[in-house]
Amino acid sequence: MCSVAQEPLVKFTGITPSGLNASAQGEIRVFYDRIHAFQENVFRTPLTTILHMVMLSLWGEVDADITFSFRSLWQMDEATQVEMQKTRADIDARNIRSGIVTPHEARTRTAQDLHSPYDGISPTPHRPDQDTGSRSAALKTVSPAS
Repeated sequence: MCSVAQEPLVKFTGITPSGLNASAQGEIRVFYDRIHAFQENVFRTPLTTILHMVMLSLWGEVDADITFSFRSLWQMDEATQVEMQKTRADIDARNIRSGIVTPHEARTRTAQDLHSPYDGISPTPHRPDQDTGSRSAALKTVSPAS
Protein backbone atom coordinates (compact mmCIF):
# COMPACT_ATOMS: atom_id res chain seq x y z
CA MET A 1 0.00 0.00 0.00
CA CYS A 2 2.84 2.41 0.77
CA SER A 3 4.35 1.96 -2.68
CA VAL A 4 1.01 2.75 -4.36
CA ALA A 5 0.62 5.88 -2.24
CA GLN A 6 4.33 6.66 -2.74
CA GLU A 7 4.71 7.44 0.96
CA PRO A 8 7.31 6.21 3.42
CA LEU A 9 6.08 3.57 5.85
CA VAL A 10 6.53 5.90 8.82
CA LYS A 11 4.30 8.58 7.21
CA PHE A 12 1.70 6.13 5.91
CA THR A 13 1.25 3.97 9.03
CA GLY A 14 3.09 5.81 11.77
CA ILE A 15 5.26 2.75 12.36
CA THR A 16 8.92 3.64 12.78
CA PRO A 17 11.57 1.30 11.42
CA SER A 18 13.40 -0.79 14.00
CA GLY A 19 16.42 -3.02 14.19
CA LEU A 20 19.98 -2.68 12.93
CA ASN A 21 20.14 1.05 13.68
CA ALA A 22 17.32 1.76 11.21
CA SER A 23 16.17 5.31 10.54
CA ALA A 24 13.45 6.79 8.35
CA GLN A 25 15.17 10.17 7.98
CA GLY A 26 16.47 9.44 4.48
CA GLU A 27 13.09 8.19 3.29
CA ILE A 28 11.29 11.19 4.75
CA ARG A 29 13.78 13.59 3.12
CA VAL A 30 13.29 11.92 -0.28
CA PHE A 31 9.52 12.08 0.23
CA TYR A 32 9.67 15.82 0.97
CA ASP A 33 11.94 16.42 -2.04
CA ARG A 34 9.46 14.51 -4.23
CA ILE A 35 6.60 16.70 -2.97
CA HIS A 36 8.62 19.85 -3.68
CA ALA A 37 9.39 18.66 -7.23
CA PHE A 38 5.69 17.86 -7.71
CA GLN A 39 4.75 21.37 -6.56
CA GLU A 40 7.21 22.95 -8.98
CA ASN A 41 6.24 20.75 -11.95
CA VAL A 42 2.47 20.69 -11.48
CA PHE A 43 1.48 23.87 -9.62
CA ARG A 44 4.05 26.54 -10.60
CA THR A 45 2.63 27.36 -14.06
CA PRO A 46 -1.09 27.49 -13.11
CA LEU A 47 -0.41 29.51 -9.94
CA THR A 48 1.79 31.94 -11.87
CA THR A 49 -0.98 32.37 -14.45
CA ILE A 50 -3.55 33.05 -11.74
CA LEU A 51 -1.20 35.49 -9.99
CA HIS A 52 -0.62 37.39 -13.24
CA MET A 53 -4.36 37.50 -13.98
CA VAL A 54 -5.03 38.95 -10.52
CA MET A 55 -2.34 41.60 -11.03
CA LEU A 56 -3.76 42.51 -14.44
CA SER A 57 -7.24 42.77 -12.94
CA LEU A 58 -6.10 44.91 -10.00
CA TRP A 59 -3.43 47.13 -11.54
CA GLY A 60 -3.67 46.66 -15.28
CA GLU A 61 -0.10 45.34 -15.48
CA VAL A 62 2.02 42.46 -14.25
CA ASP A 63 4.60 43.31 -11.59
CA ALA A 64 7.58 41.00 -12.17
CA ASP A 65 8.84 41.68 -8.63
CA ILE A 66 5.88 39.84 -7.10
CA THR A 67 6.60 36.13 -6.99
CA PHE A 68 6.00 33.17 -4.72
CA SER A 69 7.91 30.18 -3.46
CA PHE A 70 6.83 26.89 -1.98
CA ARG A 71 7.69 26.36 1.67
CA SER A 72 10.00 23.50 2.45
CA LEU A 73 8.49 20.59 4.33
CA TRP A 74 11.87 19.61 5.75
CA GLN A 75 12.59 21.07 9.18
CA MET A 76 15.63 20.55 11.35
CA ASP A 77 15.12 19.32 14.88
CA GLU A 78 16.09 21.60 17.75
CA ALA A 79 19.44 19.90 18.40
CA THR A 80 20.47 20.29 14.75
CA GLN A 81 19.42 23.96 14.75
CA VAL A 82 21.49 24.64 17.87
CA GLU A 83 24.49 22.87 16.37
CA MET A 84 24.16 24.89 13.16
CA GLN A 85 23.96 28.17 15.12
CA LYS A 86 27.07 27.18 17.10
CA THR A 87 28.93 26.38 13.89
CA ARG A 88 27.95 29.74 12.37
CA ALA A 89 29.08 31.56 15.53
CA ASP A 90 32.43 29.73 15.45
CA ILE A 91 32.89 30.61 11.78
CA ASP A 92 32.04 34.26 12.50
CA ALA A 93 34.54 34.34 15.39
CA ARG A 94 37.32 32.89 13.21
CA ASN A 95 36.50 35.27 10.36
CA ILE A 96 36.54 38.27 12.70
CA ARG A 97 39.89 37.21 14.21
CA SER A 98 41.31 36.70 10.71
CA GLY A 99 40.07 40.09 9.55
CA ILE A 100 37.86 38.59 6.85
CA VAL A 101 34.76 40.30 8.25
CA THR A 102 34.20 42.96 10.87
CA PRO A 103 32.06 42.38 13.96
CA HIS A 104 29.50 44.77 12.44
CA GLU A 105 29.27 42.65 9.26
CA ALA A 106 28.86 39.46 11.31
CA ARG A 107 26.17 41.11 13.46
CA THR A 108 24.34 42.37 10.36
CA ARG A 109 24.35 38.84 8.86
CA THR A 110 23.04 37.40 12.12
CA ALA A 111 20.32 40.08 12.32
CA GLN A 112 19.12 39.15 8.81
CA ASP A 113 19.19 35.38 9.37
CA LEU A 114 15.55 34.28 9.58
CA HIS A 115 16.50 31.08 11.41
CA SER A 116 18.58 32.85 14.05
CA PRO A 117 17.18 33.62 17.50
CA TYR A 118 18.66 37.10 16.93
CA ASP A 119 16.62 37.75 13.78
CA GLY A 120 15.69 41.42 13.62
CA ILE A 121 18.16 42.77 16.18
CA SER A 122 19.66 46.16 15.43
CA PRO A 123 22.80 45.96 13.25
CA THR A 124 24.50 48.33 15.68
CA PRO A 125 24.75 47.31 19.34
CA HIS A 126 23.11 49.54 21.92
CA ARG A 127 25.55 50.68 24.58
CA PRO A 128 24.31 52.18 27.85
CA ASP A 129 26.69 55.16 27.59
CA GLN A 130 24.97 56.18 24.33
CA ASP A 131 21.59 56.38 26.03
CA THR A 132 20.50 59.99 26.60
CA GLY A 133 18.61 58.94 29.70
CA SER A 134 21.60 57.27 31.36
CA ARG A 135 23.34 58.72 34.37
CA SER A 136 26.67 59.22 32.59
CA ALA A 137 24.99 61.19 29.80
CA ALA A 138 23.13 63.27 32.36
CA LEU A 139 26.34 64.02 34.23
CA LYS A 140 28.04 65.20 31.04
CA THR A 141 25.27 67.66 30.25
CA VAL A 142 24.98 69.20 33.72
CA SER A 143 27.20 72.19 34.30
CA PRO A 144 28.49 72.94 37.82
CA ALA A 145 26.77 75.79 39.65
CA SER A 146 28.89 78.90 40.01
